[in-house]
Amino acid sequence: MMLAALSMTEPWGTLVALGVKAWETRSWRPSRAAENQWLAIHTARRFPPEARVLCLRDPWRKALTLTGKSSADELPLGYIVGVAFLKKAEPTIQVISRIEEQERLLGNYEPGRWAWPFSHSIYFHKAIVCRGAFGIWKVPESIAREVWRQMQ
Repeated sequence: MMLAALSMTEPWGTLVALGVKAWETRSWRPSRAAENQWLAIHTARRFPPEARVLCLRDPWRKALTLTGKSSADELPLGYIVGVAFLKKAEPTIQVISRIEEQERLLGNYEPGRWAWPFSHSIYFHKAIVCRGAFGIWKVPESIAREVWRQMQ
């Protein structure tokens, strides 16, 4: 069964998989084919220093305690950490008034960007190693089978 994925820099990937971050913001809109379906949430291998520093501050620090990890150094890089259902994306200017303050802190809601709403997130305590890609990409069939198995 086909499964698409989205690679995200940590800690945002884990926060989406945990359901703590319900909106991902991007400079581009997903294709209509990618909306209203499950996406595997993949964490990029690169973990920039400025993103690591965020993990020391709330709300990031508090949210990451839900993973059972004691530090940002323990976050999985280059893994599928869960899945989430992507609903229909909207321009950030249309959603900003509906988003709570904590959620706004977790994204970039500047005008001209897109807000991607996620729901029904499932975090995998046993992350699946997988090579990622830019944009929305197809998960290899053998890995997709493992993702679907973990969703059960």
